[in-house]
Amino acid sequence: MSLMAKLTVLSSLLVMVAVMSVGVPSWAVAQTDRDILGAQSLLMSYLGTLDRIQSGFRVEMGGLASGSIGAADRDRFAQHSEQVQLAVRTLEQSPAFRRFAGTGLVGVLTRHLQMTRDRFDEAVEQLGQEESGELVNAAQEQYAKLEVVLDLIREQLNEDLYVAIRHSHDSKTVVNRVFLASFLSASLVCALALLLLRRWILVPVLALRQAAREISLGNLEYRIPVTGRDELGALSQEVNQMAATIAKMQAEAVVQERFSTLGQITRTLAHNLRNPLAGIRSIAEATRLELDQESQFYEDQTLIIQTVDRFERWLNELLRSSTPVSLETRMESPAAVLAGVREAHLPMAKAKSVDLELDVSDAPEQASFDAAHIEQALVALTTNALEAVAEGGTVHIGAEHIAQNGWWRVTVSDSGPGLEPEVAKHVFRPYFTTKAHGTGCGLALVSNVVQAHQGRVDVGRSERLGGAEFRLELPVAHRSELDGEQRD
Repeated sequence: MSLMAKLTVLSSLLVMVAVMSVGVPSWAVAQTDRDILGAQSLLMSYLGTLDRIQSGFRVEMGGLASGSIGAADRDRFAQHSEQVQLAVRTLEQSPAFRRFAGTGLVGVLTRHLQMTRDRFDEAVEQLGQEESGELVNAAQEQYAKLEVVLDLIREQLNEDLYVAIRHSHDSKTVVNRVFLASFLSASLVCALALLLLRRWILVPVLALRQAAREISLGNLEYRIPVTGRDELGALSQEVNQMAATIAKMQAEAVVQERFSTLGQITRTLAHNLRNPLAGIRSIAEATRLELDQESQFYEDQTLIIQTVDRFERWLNELLRSSTPVSLETRMESPAAVLAGVREAHLPMAKAKSVDLELDVSDAPEQASFDAAHIEQALVALTTNALEAVAEGGTVHIGAEHIAQNGWWRVTVSDSGPGLEPEVAKHVFRPYFTTKAHGTGCGLALVSNVVQAHQGRVDVGRSERLGGAEFRLELPVAHRSELDGEQRD
C-alpha cells in the first residue's frame, strides 16, 4: 500500500470519527424528543380522562338536582358509572400517572370518587322520599370535594406538563449546543489532523523523493530543506550529508585522476626536456669558461645558465606537485621542524629587512607526522609570505597544541595585503596562481600534504598582522598508529 493510500485510509477514519461525533448528538436529540413527546402525550391523555370523569359526574349531579330521573337516565348513569370505574382503574394501574400526580393524590382521588359514587347512588335510590333532600345535598357536597381533588390533580398535571415542555426546550437547547460544539470540534480536529499529516509526513516524503530523483540525475548540489527534528528531518539531514560526501568523493576522485594523468604527462615532459636542457647548460658553461668576465657574451652565457636552472627548478616543483604523497610518519618534534624552516629562510628575510618570528611555546613536545613533507609544505607557505610582505614587514610562524581534540595547529601569517575572498576560495586549486611567474603548485602541494596526514588547511586574515594567515591542523597521533594501538 502506498503512502498516499495509507493517508487516505487514515483521513477516512478521521471523517468517520467526525460523522460519529455528529451522529451521536443527533440521535440523543431525537431520543430526547421522543421521550418528551411521549410524556406530553401521557399527560394530555390523563388530563382528558380527568375531564371526562368530571363532566360525567357533572351531568349526573345536574340530573340529581332536577329531581326527575327516569329509566333512561338510570341506564345512562349506569353506563357512565362503568366508564368512570374503568378510567379510574386505568389511572390507578398507571405508574406514570402515580409518578406525575403523586401517590397520595391518587389515593385521595380514588376514595373521593368512590364516596361520590356512593352518595350519588344513595340519593338516586331515595329520590322523591322525605330524606332525599339531605342525601342530594350530601352527594353535592361530596361532588364539590371531588372537584377540588380533580382540580388539584389537574393543576399538578398541568405543572408537570409545563415542566416537561420547559425541560424539552432546555434539553434541545443544550443538545443543539453540544451538537454544534461537537461538529465544530470534529471539523477542526479533522482539518488540523490533515494539515499536520501533510506537513509532517507527506511534504517531507515528497522532498526526499525529489532529492533521490535529483541525486540519481547527478545533481549532487541539491539539498533537502530540513524543517523538523523528527525521524524524517534526521533522514533528510543524512541524505544531505550523503550527497555532500558523494560530491566530495567525486571531486577528490576527479582531482586524483587529474593528478595521475598530469603526473604521467609531467614525467614524460621532464624526461624529454632535461636532456636538451642539460646539453644547453653544458655548452653555456663551456663557452663561459673561454670568455672574459667583462665580456657581454659572458653575461649572456650566465643568463642562459640561470634560466636553465630556473626551468629545472620549475620542473622539479611540477613533478613534486603531481606526484601522490607517500608518508613515512614517526614521532617528531614540531618545534625542531619549525625552527629549521625559520633558519632556512633567515637569509631571505634579512635581504628584505623582514622580521621572521617563531613561537613554539605552546607546541606539543612530540607529534606523529612526516617531517620531510611537512617541512616542504611550510617552506612553500613561508616563501609565499616573505614574497608577499613589503620591506620591514613581519612574518610569523607559530604552533600550538589543541588539547580538547588531540590535534595541533601550525600558523603562517604575514603583514602583507592578504587575499581577497574570491581568491582565497581557489588558492589551493592546482595551478591556480596570482603571481606573474608562479606555477600554482606550491599551495596545491600544501593541501595534498595536509590531506595525506588526515588534517585540515584553510586561509583567512591575520587579526594581529592584518595579512594572510594559513592554518594547518594535524592530528597529534596519526590514524594508522591509533589503529595499531587499538589492535595491540
